[in-house]
Amino acid sequence: MKKIFAIVTTLILTINLLLPVSAFAQTPAEVSLNPNVKCELLEQKLEHKINNWKTRKEAKVERWERIKEHINAVIEKLRAKGYDVTPLEEDKVIMQGLIDEMQVAFDNVIAKASEAKANACSDKEAFKTNLEELKVLIQEAKAQWQELTGFMKNEFIPDIKSYKDITPTPTP
Repeated sequence: MKKIFAIVTTLILTINLLLPVSAFAQTPAEVSLNPNVKCELLEQKLEHKINNWKTRKEAKVERWERIKEHINAVIEKLRAKGYDVTPLEEDKVIMQGLIDEMQVAFDNVIAKASEAKANACSDKEAFKTNLEELKVLIQEAKAQWQELTGFMKNEFIPDIKSYKDITPTPTP
């Protein structure tokens, strides 16, 4: 009798553990934010992103300014040794143009994000349109950054290294 009671009890406990819990207990409570709170959170998030983009832009511009100073020093050293540095001067002009394009691309991203922030709570369709345009502008800014770094790696640095193989010509 004890064996039957133990088997039946074990069987009932096993079945209860394997059966799904009632659906009422599994249904999560619906949580909805107050629209004003939701709007504030969205604006805060966009403001944080805008500040990040401004910080990144400033850091990148400062970095390229330091690189330009270093390049100017290298050009002056080569010029003092008697090398013809006109190719490097031309590369420097191209690099400055790429830096300016990168700055404009970052400014466009920041402006579009500010516009999206202004439309975040008032006009949902304009906000969605601004976000789509913002994604495109971010990709363009990344492309400008990659173009600038690619130019530096593939054009400028090899041009500087090529001076190792050239003998300087005396300047009058």
